Parts: sequence; C-alpha cells; structure tokens
Amino acid sequence: MGVKKWSEIRKLSKATQADHAEARAELFEEIETAERSAQLVRHRADVDVLEKIGNALQNQNTVIELVLPAALADQAKTAWERDETLKPGKESAPDRVLRSRAGALALIGLAVAERGRAQGNSVTVPIDAWQIGEALAAADDSTIFDRSETAPFESSWTGSVVPYDVGVQWEPNTEHGILHASENGSVSLMLDAHPDDADDRRVVLAWSGVRSLRMGSPNDEARSGHRLWERGLRDIRWVGEVHNSALIDQCRSINSVHPLHDPSTFSELRHWIVLLKGSVVEVVATDISTTRG
Repeated sequence: MGVKKWSEIRKLSKATQADHAEARAELFEEIETAERSAQLVRHRADVDVLEKIGNALQNQNTVIELVLPAALADQAKTAWERDETLKPGKESAPDRVLRSRAGALALIGLAVAERGRAQGNSVTVPIDAWQIGEALAAADDSTIFDRSETAPFESSWTGSVVPYDVGVQWEPNTEHGILHASENGSVSLMLDAHPDDADDRRVVLAWSGVRSLRMGSPNDEARSGHRLWERGLRDIRWVGEVHNSALIDQCRSINSVHPLHDPSTFSELRHWIVLLKGSVVEVVATDISTTRG
C-alpha cells in the first residue's frame, strides 16, 4: 500500500473517531435533556400537590400567636400607619416581590396595632401564616437568616446578664454537680462545698415554679462561645440573672396555644444562669433559694 493511500486512511480514521466523539456528546446531551425534562414534569406535579394542600388549608384558621422583639413590632406598626398613595406602575418580578413583602410587613403592623400585647421587651401578637411565610422567605433570601436551633429567640434577640448573689460559693474546679428535677416545677442543683468553706456540706441551689431547664455545654474552656457571653456573661463568676430574657419569651410563646393560656402568669418568671466547670445551667422559674445538705 502506498504512502499516500495510508495517509488518506489515517485521516479517515481520525475523522471517524471525531464523528463518534461528537455523536457520543450529542447522545449524552439528549439523555441529560430528557432527564431534566422528566425532573421538570415531577416538579410540576409536586407543585400541583402543593397547590391542593394550600387549597385545603385556606379555609382553616392560619393565625398563630408569636412573640416579636418590641423594636421590630414598632417598625411593623409604623409601616402599617404609613400612607402609600402612589399606585404601582409597571413592575419587574423583583419589584412585585418587594411590594408583596412590604405589604406583609404592613399587615403584621396592623396585627400589632389591633391585637399586640406588650410584655417587657417583646410583643405577643397573632400573625397570619401568610405573613409569617413572607417574613421567613425574606429572611431566607437575605444574609440574616440564622438556622441555628435557638436563633429565633436567643441569637439575635434581647438579653443581658447581671451578677446574682446567692450568698454562697462552691468548688469551682470539679465536675460533680448533680441536677434533680420533677414535674411539679421544682429543681435542685447540688454542688461540692468550696474548699475554703468551714461548712463542708454540699451547696444546694433550689428553684420553684420552673418553666424551663437546661444543663449542658459550653464548659469553662468554651464559655466565650455562649450566646450571652458578650451580653454580660463574661463578667459572671458564679450565678447571673438574665434580664429581658428571650427564653422567658419563648416559654410564653410556646404556652400561648393552650386554651387556658394566661400571659400574666409568666410575668413573675425569672431567668438564672449558673456557671460550672463542665457545663452551664439555665433555669426559668419564679424563685431561687440556697440550702446546705
């Protein structure tokens, strides 16, 4: 076979390989397009189900009683009271979303004005789920949405810690604390006596009327990561009291669904925080006392 003929065969082979590669690429593209089309079909079916769920819910009571920081409640009320006389003109899709969310804020402000109940540094207000959804979507689209477990109540809300004198100290360098709790609302925390204390009996901190109880991290080496560290906790050595406690607001909000809910019963609640070597104890209760045992 001549050199010229061999060269032509090689060119043809390369062309065939290129054709095969192009064909494979086209096939894969067609497969991907078909898969995406099938996915869109499934998504459209999902949306259809969602619409039917919305239709089933629309005639039910969608109002939920929630707690808002007082400052934000006031801003919502101001939005409701503001007179917007300019009619909407030609709008882009983002503009429509913006106007819809501004309207949702105004409706929350209306609820605050008509049915809001101020309680300390917060306002309890019944809000329709339509507006709740708009508020959550707005936060989700922004950079302020904190998805941590306690964020809505404790990460960006209120609370400051001040020292609280229980009249006694305990051994700060051991992890021997024992917590007892009962359903009748009583809690006791037993701690080893301080080495310098002439009384070697255990220190017992006791609470009554307990509504919330927590014992867990951080320990003394990670305490600066606590949500209240920059709000006064850094200055606490033994026991602190949290003023304008978001945890109390949370307790009130959770109980608001009870048919016999009485917000005034929460006005006597106080929030104490106890620093131990291996943990932090937080108690929302009506009273605290100290004994030895």
